[in-house]
Amino acid sequence: MAETDRFLTLAELCTYLGVSKSFAYKLSHRNAIPKYCPTGGKIWFKKSDIDQWLNGHRIMSEKELNHLSN
Repeated sequence: MAETDRFLTLAELCTYLGVSKSFAYKLSHRNAIPKYCPTGGKIWFKKSDIDQWLNGHRIMSEKELNHLSN
């Protein structure tokens, strides 16, 4: 299995994103972040899904925005 295809526990997700458990739970509860709940209990996160989610929330720099407006 490729590194990007592996599943992360909540603790691993927190380390990967650099966020607290409470914040990760909020993201999960709001369905703001992709997750897997195969047993309805423990939550899993696929690393490739998290990477895609992060890339989807990119904000352009001021330089990039200026370049687009010219």
